[in-house]
Amino acid sequence: MTETSASEAGAVAPPEQEPSAGGLRGAWSRVSGPALGTWSAISLVVGLVADIAEPVAPFAMNLLALSILLLLLCLAGMSSAKLRAKAGTAAIFSGIAALVFGTIVLGQQAVPGNEGEERGVAASYIDPLAGLQNAILPISDDARAMLEFSSAISHGSDTMRAVEARDRISQTKDPLLRRGMIEALYETRRPPLRQLAISMAFAERDNDSLTLLPTGDSKLARELVGEPLYISDVDLASGALRMAWNGRRSEGTVARGEVVFPLTIVRDNQRRQVEVRLTAKDGFELSGTARLADGESAAVALPLF
Repeated sequence: MTETSASEAGAVAPPEQEPSAGGLRGAWSRVSGPALGTWSAISLVVGLVADIAEPVAPFAMNLLALSILLLLLCLAGMSSAKLRAKAGTAAIFSGIAALVFGTIVLGQQAVPGNEGEERGVAASYIDPLAGLQNAILPISDDARAMLEFSSAISHGSDTMRAVEARDRISQTKDPLLRRGMIEALYETRRPPLRQLAISMAFAERDNDSLTLLPTGDSKLARELVGEPLYISDVDLASGALRMAWNGRRSEGTVARGEVVFPLTIVRDNQRRQVEVRLTAKDGFELSGTARLADGESAAVALPLF
């Protein structure tokens, strides 16, 4: 064996260097578990504070948008070899924040009615947090009253909610605040509470004219145009209505989100009764049909305010 061969045989090959991991997988492997846990906890605390401050401004939604923007910027920065490692680590942290804030925003959307969007998901379900909101947030007296009203009608049986809503609305003197409470009650979408909201909206219009709005150009639609509808009496307990239209009195009912009442028209020198059946729709409006006994009908709507 030659001297050169011996030296080659005795030489130890240098260890292969492991290439640095790139992309999000490499960034994830470089971030320690405690760091991830700490950041997740910080994101959760910030998200809950933003959720509790929801009556002031939509902080949770703003934080979600900001974290998504940062995530997109970090992903774009990973296209540069010089920035890949730092941008990947930042993408991990901003992604965790986006996940936390997104969960809170989805929770707000999932709360029945508008309470989640108005006061946040935590205060919607945890009464002490609702009380904390009312005590510390820098909001007006009217906004505070609306928060307390929303909290009062969000828990308990439908009967208890209806009693609480009726009492609070009856004790409120400001007409605009009363209207806001009635609309909040209507937006719960729970049939017994909507029935009360519709009845109270009619009671607010006592001896004030409402306008029945027919659509289309049918003969019946033209006959219903122009005459104001007057509410003279509302029984909040039963939903019974007394009203007048075209100089003639009639009685109707509000039940489970539906309003039914008769009207009388004169056609060919004969009185004919029209049944109006309206259903509660989003936007604080009733819509449905007006129908004669022979089946002739016209679509109609009745704005409540």
